[in-house]
Amino acid sequence: MKYVITESQYKLIQEKEEPKKDLSQSIKELLMTSVVPKYEDIICQIIVVRPWISINPNHEYEIMIRIVGGIGSSRWPQTQSVHEERDSIRKDVYQTVYNYLGVKASILIRNVISCEEFMNESELEREQKVLSLPNVEYFGGWDNLQKYLAAKNNPPYSIEGELDLADSNVISLGNLVSVNGNLHLNGSKIESLGNLTYVGGNLILSWTKLKSLGNLTHVGGNVDLSESKIESLGNLTRIDGELDLNDTKKIKSLGNLTSVGGHVFLTSSKVKSLGNLTEVGGMLELFNSKVNNLGNLISVDGNLYTYGTGLESLGNLTSVGGNLDLRMTDVLDFGNLKKVGGNLNLGGCKILFNYKSPKKIRSIVNVGGNIKMKL
Repeated sequence: MKYVITESQYKLIQEKEEPKKDLSQSIKELLMTSVVPKYEDIICQIIVVRPWISINPNHEYEIMIRIVGGIGSSRWPQTQSVHEERDSIRKDVYQTVYNYLGVKASILIRNVISCEEFMNESELEREQKVLSLPNVEYFGGWDNLQKYLAAKNNPPYSIEGELDLADSNVISLGNLVSVNGNLHLNGSKIESLGNLTYVGGNLILSWTKLKSLGNLTHVGGNVDLSESKIESLGNLTRIDGELDLNDTKKIKSLGNLTSVGGHVFLTSSKVKSLGNLTEVGGMLELFNSKVNNLGNLISVDGNLYTYGTGLESLGNLTSVGGNLDLRMTDVLDFGNLKKVGGNLNLGGCKILFNYKSPKKIRSIVNVGGNIKMKL
């Protein structure tokens, strides 16, 4: 009996019998001469890993590029131009390798504070630094990532992209210190954020039983804690987007939080104190909350709604960019308030015992819109 070998079978046999050709050095030399000179002040190091020893599930060459970036570097904060430059490096490296050598590669970019500091570090010191990883999908899921980290003695690490653990059974984030994209934990069983200090995008924690944000200090996007069991914002001091604490029943104070770039929603929450909060870049919605004193708050760029709160004092408030609604509150004087950009609604407010005419009010506060003194 004669056996006929097809062309595809023949090619497969040849591939198995031929020794693997290592192009890693060629790739590195190509990039060092063609790409690195374009970004000589940004790229610190290029490492090329062969497919047969890489952890890449696609069995491609892995190119790791260390660039100047991240917290503490000259390229922080991560502005739009910094993001575009990072994307340009990734695209330039991929296309150069593919166009010249016909090789597809996975590009992994990691941040260092500076090239000089990186070059002066010992290997042990580098291992103790934060391990920068692209995303969970690169490792085939959260569980596989944990195995990879365990093999490296669980170093502190960051994720450059998004992390979606919504509705998962994950209890702790362990040594994860930062996520540059969005972090979805809504509906999960999360109990601790571990060593997490920074989220570059949105942080979604609605419908969770998490009690504290722990070591987290800065969120670059929105923070959604609505209908969660949160009791404390932990070390959080800055939110660049919105804060949603609607229908939260456990948290009583905003604690260390000093600034929110967008809106703040505290509707029907049990929050009594705004803590260290000094500025809100959007609207502040306090409807039906327990806040009775605005405390350290200095400015609200949008509207400020206090109806139904039992508010007694405006605290250190000096300006409201939009409308100020003080209806049915117990506020007796304007305190430090100097400006309201929109309408001032005072219907049913006790302040009318002391200020009975719009003219007198305008002598104290610069009101850009109308003054409403009736409900």
